[in-house]
Amino acid sequence: MEYERGWVMRQIDMIVRFLSMVFMQKDSQESRTVLISQDAETDLLSRVLTELVHAGKIGEAEDALFNAFSDTDSYRALVLQFYSDLSSMSDAELENGGFSREEILQGLRDAATRFGIVLPW
Repeated sequence: MEYERGWVMRQIDMIVRFLSMVFMQKDSQESRTVLISQDAETDLLSRVLTELVHAGKIGEAEDALFNAFSDTDSYRALVLQFYSDLSSMSDAELENGGFSREEILQGLRDAATRFGIVLPW
């Protein structure tokens, strides 16, 4: 179980890093935060997502993220930040929110596909 959890976490980290390099030519949480805060609409969505996650409504937050789809740098940065933040949560926090690490991985894959990138892993 621990091995599988570690594998999923490494996959999530690898995808976030890869997509950060593709979209922003750098792998930095700071660069994602700057892009998000520069766009009022994305910044507002970020705040809504944070509130939902803190309320234990992770699935609802993910739905809101995908319902607001936009092919902009700030939105792509928000997607990466969202899943990176979820990945840093404990298993208990994710479980309390009705979410799993596998769902984080699948969400990243789905987002990449929406952005026209088919991940080989």
